[in-house]
Amino acid sequence: MKGETTKTIILGAPKHFGIDKMVERELIYQGFDVVNISFFDNVFEYKNLGEWLRIKWGGKKYSKKNVLFKRSQQKINRRLGQLENTADYALIIRPDAFPKNFIKALRTKADILIAYQWDAMQRFPKTYGYIDFFDRFFVFDPQDKGMAKTLETSNFYPVSYTELANRNTERGTDLYYWGNYSSDRKAILLSLIRFCEAHNMHYDIHLHRRRFAFFMKDNIVTNEAISFEENLTRSFNSKVLIDLAPPEQYGLSFRVFEALGFQKKLITNNHTITEYDFYHPDNVFIYGKDEMENLKYFLEKPYVPISEEIRQKYSFRNWIHYITDENPYVKINLPEG
Repeated sequence: MKGETTKTIILGAPKHFGIDKMVERELIYQGFDVVNISFFDNVFEYKNLGEWLRIKWGGKKYSKKNVLFKRSQQKINRRLGQLENTADYALIIRPDAFPKNFIKALRTKADILIAYQWDAMQRFPKTYGYIDFFDRFFVFDPQDKGMAKTLETSNFYPVSYTELANRNTERGTDLYYWGNYSSDRKAILLSLIRFCEAHNMHYDIHLHRRRFAFFMKDNIVTNEAISFEENLTRSFNSKVLIDLAPPEQYGLSFRVFEALGFQKKLITNNHTITEYDFYHPDNVFIYGKDEMENLKYFLEKPYVPISEEIRQKYSFRNWIHYITDENPYVKINLPEG
């Protein structure tokens, strides 16, 4: 540590759309010195035909995950080597992205190892084999609640992205969604677009697809990616946010907590939201459960403010105090799976 009140944390998180930078910014905002060793991205480019052949036929040793780590290992080791003392914490998000031998070695670099699995465990079953490597292993999906040697928490909303910095009335819209492509999501979004057009509402709705977006016969599929920070700016400037969870996921996505933190109305297909303490039917429309003919009435009703105590419970500030077990904090419980 650099001082009595400054703590150091090693951060390893997916780099998808710059989400690791959002977490790093939040940690710095809470007073941490951050050593960011994130490397895992959902965008993979083969260097040459030989690498493609090795990954295609070389087995587990040449998985994309391992190849990405090997590409970044020198940089990671250099950053860890700059630590004057062991870090207070290492926070690893999606721990299965890292080789097991690296996680074992990380024990010599940090006093407390913390993992957070922000996807359902069944979607990434290799993660089960990582639980024993950590001092505190957190899961976010109610289906995984109660698993041996794990703790529970939810996602969070960021607190360093203030309204003053992000408000832009020229970019305002009624409904906002940006996410990765799936045919299920597309069907729901097209129905919401029809609703918007029938009621003269503005919408900013896009599905990201790296390949073949050009061949889609509509204008909501795009191969242009936006950063996580840009996503937050668009959320700030939208009246209603849309959240579409994959069928096998019951934990709540970041979009849900953006709506809570920014005090926006939410349209979601995740039915488990009714079991959380911040749920209010005037603020959340559940697609597939609530009647579509009531959507216009839902949007016309004013947002019902959630108590500041509950709202702050899901802030990054409380979240990081909770997962590091540094008082004061409010424990974050998940509903029954």
